[in-house]
Amino acid sequence: MCDQKLNTGNKKTWDKKDIIKFYEDYHQLQPPEESILHKLINEGCGSILDIGVGAGRTTPFIALSILE
Repeated sequence: MCDQKLNTGNKKTWDKKDIIKFYEDYHQLQPPEESILHKLINEGCGSILDIGVGAGRTTPFIALSILE
């Protein structure tokens, strides 16, 4: 029952047009994301698995870095 209330609250938040618009327009990496990805790429970590748990901001950065 608690999970259902949480999911309902989350859905109400994520269905708001202003929240949707914010994430549609938010493409830049956050400073911690950028720092971690630069470190991994510069140290030659070999490969990065993007498991797709966010809004997709890191995917283009990872893809372009691998192509370089």
